[in-house]
Amino acid sequence: LTLHRNAWLMLCLSLSAYLVFVVFTVRWRPRMPAIVAGGVIMGIALGFVSTQESFKGRLLSSLNAVVEDEAQFEAQLGQRPDIWRTAVSMFRDNAITGVGPRSFNEAYETYADEDDYWLALNPPQVPSHPHQTGLEIAAESGLLGLVGAFFAFVFVFWLWRASGPGRLAAAPWLIAAAVVASPTNISKAFYGSVTSSLIWWFLAVGLAMAWCGRDGETEADMS
Repeated sequence: LTLHRNAWLMLCLSLSAYLVFVVFTVRWRPRMPAIVAGGVIMGIALGFVSTQESFKGRLLSSLNAVVEDEAQFEAQLGQRPDIWRTAVSMFRDNAITGVGPRSFNEAYETYADEDDYWLALNPPQVPSHPHQTGLEIAAESGLLGLVGAFFAFVFVFWLWRASGPGRLAAAPWLIAAAVVASPTNISKAFYGSVTSSLIWWFLAVGLAMAWCGRDGETEADMS
């Protein structure tokens, strides 16, 4: 409802991941009353937002951008494609270690195309980050960062799978951390304070709940 397409994308990803969790882990199966109630709530929500002119304008412009020319499509993406192309160039020239975390803006002019949208502005505006989590890790930390991020996801998932009574309560927190750190995030900087604060807090709460019993005892205490 904020009219940010990235917010819509993150919401869809969050709800999809949580649905997979409750269906395959909690073994929840929707019954007819729940399906009807969900349909009614969704219908009311869609009816409400469809009456908002700002929402309809934002949605229609997004759909039109997909079927019309490339320039309009890039404009609807906030001119991010130029930033993404620059990030790819940085990764190609610094494939192992990248240009350094939070150094994207310092290296931007070196790797940007001559007709880059942001540098053509008057005055030029250098983006502070690639606006895409995967590209940011690749451009600023290279293959080492990508491999590290992959194993971090695997390690946290292994910790969750190996935990005990608190595993179900911890899952929504860890799903939230995964969504914030997912490659679909094209808004905030991965290495920035806002995103990293969210990720670390979600991980801290999620893993603490996963490795504690319902009464607060750890696995070792309970054994």
